[in-house]
Amino acid sequence: MTKEKIIESLLIVDKKTGNIFINYVPAKDFDKDPNLIIGLLTSFLKYTKDLEQKNLKMLDLESFRLIFTEKYDIIFVAISNRLVNPMNLLFKLNTIQTLFLNEFTEDELSNPNIPPNYFDDFIEKIREIMNGDLRVLENKQSVKKILERFSKDKIVIGSAVLSFAGNFLVSTFTKDETNLIQALFNTNFELIISGIKKAFIEFLNRTFYIRKIDDQTLFVVIIKNVEDFEKIQIKIEKVEKEIINVVKKTK
Repeated sequence: MTKEKIIESLLIVDKKTGNIFINYVPAKDFDKDPNLIIGLLTSFLKYTKDLEQKNLKMLDLESFRLIFTEKYDIIFVAISNRLVNPMNLLFKLNTIQTLFLNEFTEDELSNPNIPPNYFDDFIEKIREIMNGDLRVLENKQSVKKILERFSKDKIVIGSAVLSFAGNFLVSTFTKDETNLIQALFNTNFELIISGIKKAFIEFLNRTFYIRKIDDQTLFVVIIKNVEDFEKIQIKIEKVEKEIINVVKKTK
């Protein structure tokens, strides 16, 4: 199955007004009317609500499957074929939901005068989550040198720059440390992608420092314990500034 076929289409819609914020259609041969799909889904949601079946997140039709979630009267629905793992797709959809509601304010979402293409830049994030595409750092070697120099400090176990979807862009971690980061990311995903700019997480006898560089990039450091952070805080802040300057140049 190609990456493009993970989903046929993805819609983000205002439940009350029917306004479509996002209509992302990666499958060129998918020609279903989004308004018909939303009409069908809203009727189904009303039916499940009447039956007090609020946990239903999937609707199988003859030729495709709807995976959906709803929050603050915003419906997020992915249309896929029935071979795609529904739990994996629901996880991705929940991720998209968290990011979208963090990125756009209630005023933006309720403003009827916002142009139809206002939300289109968000599609790049949808692609990365659905397809696992890596963000490209044009100055990757420059970031690598910064991290390698920083990781020579005895207090630092390793460091990396990740995309917001958890893909390693540049790293000094060993394979085992990389697996630790992936486990951390999977178990704390909504915390990491939320509006928090930086955080400490104690995990498997390690201290992880996570700093959001921008909306698409994270800086991660493993240190021996949280007390050591004060000893290298100035150095970490300097490294962050260097990475931020390099990342800005790639945009």
